[in-house]
Amino acid sequence: MYMAGMRTVLIVDDEATIRENLDRLLKGNGYATTLAADGQEALDAAAGREFDVVLLDIRMPHLSGMDVLRRLHEDHPDTAVIMVTAVADDVTTAVETMKLGAYDYVMKPFNLGDVLIRVEKARERRFLALQVKNYQMDMEKRLAEQAEVLHEMMTQTAQAQREVHGLSWLLQRDVLWVQEMRERLQKLRKDVAATPEVAGDPAGLASRYTDLKARIDAIADFANTPPV
Repeated sequence: MYMAGMRTVLIVDDEATIRENLDRLLKGNGYATTLAADGQEALDAAAGREFDVVLLDIRMPHLSGMDVLRRLHEDHPDTAVIMVTAVADDVTTAVETMKLGAYDYVMKPFNLGDVLIRVEKARERRFLALQVKNYQMDMEKRLAEQAEVLHEMMTQTAQAQREVHGLSWLLQRDVLWVQEMRERLQKLRKDVAATPEVAGDPAGLASRYTDLKARIDAIADFANTPPV
């Protein structure tokens, strides 16, 4: 059974004797209790703090237990509410409260031992509900963080792909240019081979040809070298 931490119960009943009996029972078993004589007092008390369990009488003047239950379920959905009803009350009404969010109900006159068991079970139910809620919030946070990381990775990958595409285009352009230069060089070589020696400077012509070929080969080697 879950026993850690302060165990808090709000007791709401317009009958002072019932409030006092429940107060003695729960305090004697380690609970911290707060008492409310009507529905408005109950809502005021709940507005200032969270309770593990609320023992809530159905029939009260001004604000009924049903009205208070609706407000509590709206503002404190994790609080376990146990409705308290008299034997003369319609049992169907008690069951209806459970449809509105109540955890359980007990009937007057009640067995104090049974009330204590129901309160502890209601508190355990609240604890489990909070554990599940916290787990879901933690999972949602982690999924959001992972989604953000994945989005960043996809963005970086897309950028890298664009850069690679641009480099590939530049490299392809350079390769085509080198191929064109090689073709021109081959044509020049054939033309030179077919040209009679130029009077007075055959060595100079050969030297210029060799220098041009070296430059073209250097460009070709650079274009064909894969990037590091």
